[in-house]
Amino acid sequence: MIEHDAYFSTGTFSDGFGTSAWNETDSQPMTMTKEEAIEMVQDALQQMGITNMELSDCHASGNPKAAVVLANLGLTKEEANLAAVAGEGRVMNEGDDIEKGEDVYSYYMTFTPIYEGVGTHDMNHFYNFGRSDQYGPSYRYEELKVDVKNGMITNLDWSAPMEQVRVENDNVPILPLEQAVDTFKKQIRLEYTLSKLARYVTENPDYDEYIDSIKSGEINITDISLGLMRVRIKDQPGAYRMISAWVFVGTEKLYFKGKNNNTVSTDSWDPSIPYAVINAIDGSVIDISQGY
Repeated sequence: MIEHDAYFSTGTFSDGFGTSAWNETDSQPMTMTKEEAIEMVQDALQQMGITNMELSDCHASGNPKAAVVLANLGLTKEEANLAAVAGEGRVMNEGDDIEKGEDVYSYYMTFTPIYEGVGTHDMNHFYNFGRSDQYGPSYRYEELKVDVKNGMITNLDWSAPMEQVRVENDNVPILPLEQAVDTFKKQIRLEYTLSKLARYVTENPDYDEYIDSIKSGEINITDISLGLMRVRIKDQPGAYRMISAWVFVGTEKLYFKGKNNNTVSTDSWDPSIPYAVINAIDGSVIDISQGY
């Protein structure tokens, strides 16, 4: 399957693959507010005829820091990543999340599609692209990313746009939240053992020792949302169906044995983990890594 992508950049800096990109050394502190930046972008999308996307996320970043860029134009992206790890080259990255009182240098926005007035879940940051099931998703979830710097749109990246072909069912009854929660409770007890919460590779020689050092685990659900989610239609490559789904997102902690009573929390590296996706039509559990 061919994956489509529309990309626009106002930058004159080459990223090493012949694609222009914004030169972060040109970035200046923003004079517009977050609300003004969002309004500017939404107006621009309207003028471009993009009317089926809604804002999913917007975050601000501070002064860009020195990072890495590949100097060898013959490198593949995989080789470039290895070169970056080795510290070859230099460039300015997007900057860090800002502290209170610091200048804002950039706004990064993510838009997701809406269908028949209903929004979709932003699933890309949950998606495991390493799976290769024949019925699994082979096409990225659609999203539109927009960067705003120096009071203007500097990058626009529309990934995996899809076309709505038809509406199969109108006004389908939705599974009540209470029933979705009941299904979630059953699923979480079955799926999330202490070994799974450890997220430690079983092939590691100290696996048993590591698991034995864990006193207990904790999952905290921080968000439950209802929206549309794309699932693949079996035996129809390239065809998908949008269905209503309840998504349960949260964080987790591990408590270890010993005097220090150390803890490890996902808050510091991945604050949003999808613990269950419940089909809001029939109550079945959806595996987002498989696409159904």
